[in-house]
Amino acid sequence: MSDSPQWRLNPRAAFSPFEGGADQQWLLELRDERGEILRQTVSAKVHDALRLLIQPSTEQGLIENLRARGWSETALERLRVVLFEQAVSKRILIGAADEDLHAPLQTRKPAYMSFMLQLISARWVNQLVRPLVWLYSKPGLLLGALWAALGQVLLIRALLEPRNFLPPSSSEILTGIGIGLAVVLVHELGHAAAAWRLGARRVRIGVGWYVLFPVAWADLSEIWRFSARQRALIDVAGVFAQSLIVTVLMMGYHFSGNALLLAAAAAASLSVLWNLNPLLRLDGYWLLCDLMSISNLRAEAWVAFKWHWNHWASGRWRFAQAQRPMLSDRVSALLALYALVSACFFVFVCALAAARFAGAISTGVPDYYRRLAATPFADQGLADLTVMLGGFVWKLLLLVFLGRFLAKLTVQVFRWLGRRAA
Repeated sequence: MSDSPQWRLNPRAAFSPFEGGADQQWLLELRDERGEILRQTVSAKVHDALRLLIQPSTEQGLIENLRARGWSETALERLRVVLFEQAVSKRILIGAADEDLHAPLQTRKPAYMSFMLQLISARWVNQLVRPLVWLYSKPGLLLGALWAALGQVLLIRALLEPRNFLPPSSSEILTGIGIGLAVVLVHELGHAAAAWRLGARRVRIGVGWYVLFPVAWADLSEIWRFSARQRALIDVAGVFAQSLIVTVLMMGYHFSGNALLLAAAAAASLSVLWNLNPLLRLDGYWLLCDLMSISNLRAEAWVAFKWHWNHWASGRWRFAQAQRPMLSDRVSALLALYALVSACFFVFVCALAAARFAGAISTGVPDYYRRLAATPFADQGLADLTVMLGGFVWKLLLLVFLGRFLAKLTVQVFRWLGRRAA
């Protein structure tokens, strides 16, 4: 027993209450050497066990202590995995004599993002959002909701009226792209303004590539310290600000009759619905996380799905490791259904991506290139050239990212099949 290694809680690990579910949870934060923060939510039981390790102890000594406190053998077995595999690998638990107190180096971007590029630093974001902060007061939310509703009424009425519009010119296309980028910026500033009002001061804004399409992002990692209700407000703050811009565009269309403004308003409204899709890690997903008080909805959903699948399935198609979810039967069943729907949606997206990739390789890009080569550039204006060349470069960029995604997916599928065969 004396040769058994002793473990202790990393003294730099900081705990704060986390509002998540019926049971008390804690948010654990630990910095790596670059200053990036490892964040992990833990249950009250795991928190209590970790606090016992402020004083160094062996694994067996901790288990005996908890057994004396009434812990069941099932709970102790699961705790062994959580502490002496997961917590040790994340350096939340360290050796008694270990002097390196940093977390492992954290990735600078989530696994589902191909790349992330910061465009606006926290300092400039704090300056830009101050005029918007009042929108997220109670009077601001009420007046904003009425203003946004007016825009939707005007949009629906305009779309129901039969009108004939001419195809947009290259100048109008470029103007529409500019309006779209401005709407995206307002969306991200909406998130940042709500977060600023609640005390966040390190929000950055940038662009990146999420799985198959480009996205704008705001770094809202600070808000994990806020209550679930506050986090939910920040989740919808972006689409709220975007909805206000829809009304501005519709008012402009109402007085000018410019079809470009109507098209921009319709696109912005469709973007709101897209952002509220809970099957992708967009605003709707994080909103659902906070409404259900689950910090990692997708991971919890797969835990529930594996458990329910193993409960009903027979034969070899069973998951080797399927822990019982620490949720009520009703909630875990709903999460299992969510995991199934998400998987079906992912398969649909992959099939669509494969079809688009094949079409682009065989006919799409070659046809576009031939049209581009046959264009008399000397007769084209600057806007026409920008649209044509920009469109070609954009198609190539989409093709590269699409091919990269499909290649990585193919490798993962073959690895999974190999493990199943083994």
